[in-house]
Amino acid sequence: MLQERELFQGLMKAGGIFLLVKGIYLHSLWGIDTLVYQGYRSHNGLIPSVLIIMGILLLVGSTAITRFAYADNDSKCSWSAIVWMGVKLLGVWLIYRQIIVLVSMADYWRMNWLVPEMTQSIQGGYWVIQLVIAMAALVLGLVFIRCRTELKSNRGGVQ
Repeated sequence: MLQERELFQGLMKAGGIFLLVKGIYLHSLWGIDTLVYQGYRSHNGLIPSVLIIMGILLLVGSTAITRFAYADNDSKCSWSAIVWMGVKLLGVWLIYRQIIVLVSMADYWRMNWLVPEMTQSIQGGYWVIQLVIAMAALVLGLVFIRCRTELKSNRGGVQ
């Protein structure tokens, strides 16, 4: 029977492969565009590079992530285990999305610094709110990954 932690680790590796392939694909689109159209568009390599790095980290670090998420819990797959694994995967997804948001913000700041006339000016309060939301979502993602359940049922009625 497949253990819950083995399934979770396999899903982490699959997510890593997906992100790695997506990052390589986005970089190759730029390469093909450069070859065909002789580089009329500038290359934004920040997000594809972050996707490749995150993919490699998920592939290489799947064991460490699984240890962090499951510590010494070695339960077999059941419906309740699948629900809690979904909560852990939601945590991984939250972290992924917030890293992409932070990278997009850094890319916007870079463009604003390099070519200020091409970007819209956004007030500082907006950036503070975005950073607070991103940090809160990152912490929530870590809490979701780390959450543990102690499902103890009292089916006999009396202790």
